[in-house]
Amino acid sequence: MITETSRSAFECIQPKITRSQRAVYRVVLEHPEGLTNAELAHYPQWTINRVTPRANELRKMGVLYDAGIRRCRVTHSPAQGEDDGAAAGI
Repeated sequence: MITETSRSAFECIQPKITRSQRAVYRVVLEHPEGLTNAELAHYPQWTINRVTPRANELRKMGVLYDAGIRRCRVTHSPAQGEDDGAAAGI
C-alpha cells in the first residue's frame, strides 16, 4: 500500500532519479515494512550488486531511510533495512 505522502514525494523526485533508482524506489514503496538489500534484489529478480548501489544512492539523496536491523526474509540473517521514511513520519 502506497500512502499519498509517499506518492507525492515520489512524483517530486522522479525527474531527478535514474530508471534503476526509480525501480528500486517503487519496490520500497510497495513494502512499507522496509526491505533489506537482499529482499530488494529478490522482488525485481536483480542481483544484489545491482540493487545495493541504487539503494545507497537513494539514501544519500535522502529518499530512502534506515529501517533498522531485522532478520532478512531471503538470507535469514540480521540485516539493515531500507524504507521510504513514512513509518517514521519523515
